[in-house]
Amino acid sequence: MNMQKIVGIIRRIEDLGRVCLPIEYRRALKLFSDEKLEIVSDGEKIIARRPLIINGQIQLQGDLRKFDAKLGRLLIPSEIRKIFKLSTGARVAISIDGDELVLRPLYEQCVFCNSKENLLEFSEENICRGCARAISAKVAI
Repeated sequence: MNMQKIVGIIRRIEDLGRVCLPIEYRRALKLFSDEKLEIVSDGEKIIARRPLIINGQIQLQGDLRKFDAKLGRLLIPSEIRKIFKLSTGARVAISIDGDELVLRPLYEQCVFCNSKENLLEFSEENICRGCARAISAKVAI
């Protein structure tokens, strides 16, 4: 079993609920051909993994979705997108935990104070104007 952990790439949800997986992650999980992955949610994150097969039978806890190896895209089921309120353009942080691909929704809020008002985007992160002013004041010293 692959026990590596890779964290830290942010992607946006594309049209039709697809997300493009980084090539490094596809290589790490050996996703080179079109195959079906099981997509499940635990309420905090979305997990994509190869389905468990016992005695020749697929044991599912979620939905099976085809992984498009040519373009590196995975379709997140609409039911899961609705639960997490993920629309086109929403951001998800993608990581690998063992043999599972983990997607964590990133909601539009300040990374420092969680404010949802007056947001600026800086280096793929949201910062409210108040925190930006506070940082700017500290840097100016």
